[in-house]
Amino acid sequence: MAHTIRARVDLIDAPTDSQTRFKTWASNQSSLADSQYYRDHQPRNDGTLQGYIEFRADLPATTDRQAAIDALTTDHFPDANWLVVHARHTNAERDDYADDPGYYDPGTDGLLADPVFEHDGHTLSWEDIYIRYAGSNHTIPAGERAFDAPESDPRTVTLYATTDGTLAESGAVEVATVEIHPAKIVNVDAEQFTLPESEYSQAFVRGDPPTHFADESVAFPERLESKPVERQFISSDTEQAILNARDAGDTQAQIDHILDVLDVIDL
Repeated sequence: MAHTIRARVDLIDAPTDSQTRFKTWASNQSSLADSQYYRDHQPRNDGTLQGYIEFRADLPATTDRQAAIDALTTDHFPDANWLVVHARHTNAERDDYADDPGYYDPGTDGLLADPVFEHDGHTLSWEDIYIRYAGSNHTIPAGERAFDAPESDPRTVTLYATTDGTLAESGAVEVATVEIHPAKIVNVDAEQFTLPESEYSQAFVRGDPPTHFADESVAFPERLESKPVERQFISSDTEQAILNARDAGDTQAQIDHILDVLDVIDL
C-alpha cells in the first residue's frame, strides 16, 4: 500500500523556492512516477479563502512514512509560517504487486495476487492461487474442476480458496464467480488483489493554519454570491461610446469608458 503525503503551506510566507524543495524531497523519497502535484492557489477575490500552496506525492509501500514526513517538515520546510501535512494509504501500486504473491499487508486477509482462470466447455482451470488468511499465507495449487451442466436455467457458483489448499463453494477467501450455462461456462468473474486504502488524516501541523486546511472534516468556505451586472444600468450612450472607441482603435477612450462601467457596477 503506497502512501500519499499532501502538504499545504501559507502562500504569503512560503519559501520562494518551495517547488524546488518539494521536488527534491519527493525525489529523495523515490516518489511514484507521475504522482507529483504542485500548485500555487491565489487568494479569492471575494476574500473567502486565503492563498496557499498545495503539493503531494505518492510514496512506495516500503517507505517509512513518519521518516518521510519528518524530512519534509524539518529538512525541507523548517521556515514555513504555517504548514499542515495529511497522509493516507492508496492503492497506487496495485498493478505493480498484482502478480507478486510476495507482497502482503499484515493486517489484511485476501488475495496476494490476481488469480488466473481459463475455461473450456464445463471445465474450469486455474494457475496457482495465493491468499493470506488469519495471519498466514496459503497456496492453492494449479488445477481444474468440471461442473455439471444445468438442465435448463443457467446457474452461478462462487468459489473460495480454503486454507487446506483447495477451491470450494465455501472457504476463507472468495476468488471467483462462475456462470454456467447448459452448453458451457460463459463467464468467470475473478476477484482481484487489492491494497488497503484510507482517508486523509492529519500527520503534522505547525503554526495556526485555518481550520479548513488543518481539519479534513471541515469544508472550504463557500464563495460569496456574485452580483450580476444588469445591462439596464449601463446607458446606451456608454455602450455606443465603447463600441465607437473600439472601432476607432482609441485605447485610452476604451479604458475611460470601461472605468465608467466599473463605477456603475461598484467594483
